[in-house]
Amino acid sequence: MGGPDPGEDDSTYTDFAALIGMRQQWRWGTRFTPFWQLLGGGLFSNGEGRTCSCGQAVSVTYLAVQPGVGITAMMTPRLGIRAQADVQIAGSTDAYLQGTSIFPRTTVGAVIRLGRTR
Repeated sequence: MGGPDPGEDDSTYTDFAALIGMRQQWRWGTRFTPFWQLLGGGLFSNGEGRTCSCGQAVSVTYLAVQPGVGITAMMTPRLGIRAQADVQIAGSTDAYLQGTSIFPRTTVGAVIRLGRTR
């Protein structure tokens, strides 16, 4: 993630998320598999071009939770498409920069199944 901050200045933030969690899926036959997931971990944000009153670049660490839902649609036994939507909810661990950030997203990608297929 990265891009201009819509706030008062033209700083650019670069974010890195390290999340782990679980996914539950249900198989409806061999073609469609809906799922939900819940991830948790840390989000690390660095502000390029923005400094605090101490003259250093702004760097913020967040605790993050990311729930999401999606579906996998297999076109052949090995190739398919996965679509999902999730929202990352992150709260700052810094006492000075308290606040919550919410990052919704949607993704679509290819699925390649390896190993034995059912």
